[in-house]
Amino acid sequence: SIFTMNVENKLEMNITFLSPVTPTDLKRQSLVFSYLNVEVSSLDGQEHDVQVYSDISAEWVSGDRNAIAEWEYGTTDGVAYHKVHRQTQLAFTEKSQQGEWGNWYWATDDSKDMTHQSGADTDVRGQFASNGKLNNDDDTNFRAISSTWPVFGFSYDLGSVDSSPVSTLFSLGLTQDEAIQYEGASQYAPVASLWKSYFATELAALSFFHKDYTESSNVASSLDRRVAQDSIATAGQDYLIVTSLSVRQAFGATQLCGTQDKMYMFLKEISSNGNMNTVDVIFPAYPIF
Repeated sequence: SIFTMNVENKLEMNITFLSPVTPTDLKRQSLVFSYLNVEVSSLDGQEHDVQVYSDISAEWVSGDRNAIAEWEYGTTDGVAYHKVHRQTQLAFTEKSQQGEWGNWYWATDDSKDMTHQSGADTDVRGQFASNGKLNNDDDTNFRAISSTWPVFGFSYDLGSVDSSPVSTLFSLGLTQDEAIQYEGASQYAPVASLWKSYFATELAALSFFHKDYTESSNVASSLDRRVAQDSIATAGQDYLIVTSLSVRQAFGATQLCGTQDKMYMFLKEISSNGNMNTVDVIFPAYPIF
């Protein structure tokens, strides 16, 4: 999805949300991550000093707003990140359709033009609104999600921007060591997320994904072009609207698990009881697979 914003007829912002769909590349498809790319350019022929801010809140980690969230800031291999999770993990549990286990990562390039901060939403956002940058402070008061609503922000100073676009990239993702409880032929046991068979650590997976934006975009765009070509040839532009949305909906409901030698793909059930791969989801999803 691409949103274009006109800022007082002075600047144009193209904000791209991309969750790559790469069905022929299971290493990339195994990562439960998305991109946010912000591109800015001048519209009026003048140069403008531009700062960009974005954050996530602790609301990502649990559907229970009274749950205690915990977080940390760090850097790895040129990538800066906020790691956020539920202090008490509840494996294979949902609250209000949100998973209650795993670690959320909110990341961007580790750059001298980047500042970061965690804390109450009004404090962190207010800091940027007043000063155009954050103060690199880390709130260490772990607390309930609804207690002054902790957020985890990044700001970027893009400098003086003219008609040549300048961009900055953010990544958001969830890592779960074990994603599914599976009743196989011999036992009822948890199954590891497939990404773990490709990456030694969560940070290795995060670094790979964040630095893979160009290639992931190309691979995903290739699939989009194929879907568009086949859909228009079959039933026209209106059919393409349906199929292009269905691609994201179908793959967004999947979870890849297991190992490279023995892989599983699970489809989330549409009710709230946590079942997987029921007939009522396999049947409508079947055409795309």
